[in-house]
Amino acid sequence: RPHLVTAHTRLREIAGRAGDRFAEPFHRGVGLLMLVREQDGATDRDDGFCEEMLCKALAALTEAKGCKPGDARVRVYLAEAHERAGNRRAADAERAAARADVVAGVLTEPERVALLRE
Repeated sequence: RPHLVTAHTRLREIAGRAGDRFAEPFHRGVGLLMLVREQDGATDRDDGFCEEMLCKALAALTEAKGCKPGDARVRVYLAEAHERAGNRRAADAERAAARADVVAGVLTEPERVALLRE
């Protein structure tokens, strides 16, 4: 877990160099969402920073969704971002779409658990 932000940052860089119009915003959005997650429970949590990163994550994940609207992974992370932003209706819609589009083996185990938990 402590290396997830770094991993997604690196994947975003690779996707950018490769010109992958889906992977670059996807990994940018997930990395930003991971930064917000890291702040959960922190005694020195910076709410302004978290709000800014959350808005950027939403924008990046929405861009990725525009490239691959049927991708369940982007919808799982977009649902979490909407939930954190207080938009329960949008989060529920993304989760429903992800459940409808899930293909065995596409989601990682933590992504699958998060989707089924809701």
